[in-house]
Amino acid sequence: MTKKYTSLRVSESTKMKLERVAIDVSYETKESVRWTDIANFLFDEYLTEAKSDMIHKKTASKS
Repeated sequence: MTKKYTSLRVSESTKMKLERVAIDVSYETKESVRWTDIANFLFDEYLTEAKSDMIHKKTASKS
């Protein structure tokens, strides 16, 4: 079964940050890494932590 993809709208500044990291990773690993690879890695590896952090920050601001 092939993967289905969709698009993600990010600001230009966010894309530039991701591209900079992709360049750094590519340089260090000697492998081609795209900014979308970085974004997907973040989603795959850190989504649960991001969820917890966001809930904590939003509930702490209501106190």
